[in-house]
Amino acid sequence: VFTTMVFSRADNKAKLISEIMLPASVLEKYAVKWVVCVLLFPVVYVGVVEMVRLMSYMMLCGVYPNMQAIEFCGINESEVSLWICSYIFLQAIYMWGGVVMPRLSFLKTSGLVITFILLFAIELNFIENMITREIFERMISVASMLLYVIAYFAMKEKSVN
Repeated sequence: VFTTMVFSRADNKAKLISEIMLPASVLEKYAVKWVVCVLLFPVVYVGVVEMVRLMSYMMLCGVYPNMQAIEFCGINESEVSLWICSYIFLQAIYMWGGVVMPRLSFLKTSGLVITFILLFAIELNFIENMITREIFERMISVASMLLYVIAYFAMKEKSVN
């Protein structure tokens, strides 16, 4: 939701005019939005969730002194790279959707994502033995980079028009 809100700018003409009049290149605007959405948002989100979890754990330890610590997410260390690649891929999709589809971009992009997941789940049954995890991560990484480049050029085109 956050990424599409940052990248969709045609909701109102005042926002569009103020963004076009900002004295920065399209690459600078894109880079700042990318850093905020892809790098800063997850760090802040995880930090806030961890602080809340730690505070609730400390409060519960006062009530139940023999309580054991709770794992953060239950993610194995071997799965971290897959989760990171998947997160970056989803951010790339929603970034592209926010730039290309200015009105109701979250709903339209979510519809595309759900359709893609359903089609990929059907296709995965056929090619399950042919793709290894490393190949899948590389495919996601390449697709993410392509979507970021496409979103940049779409944003550049919209700023010219």
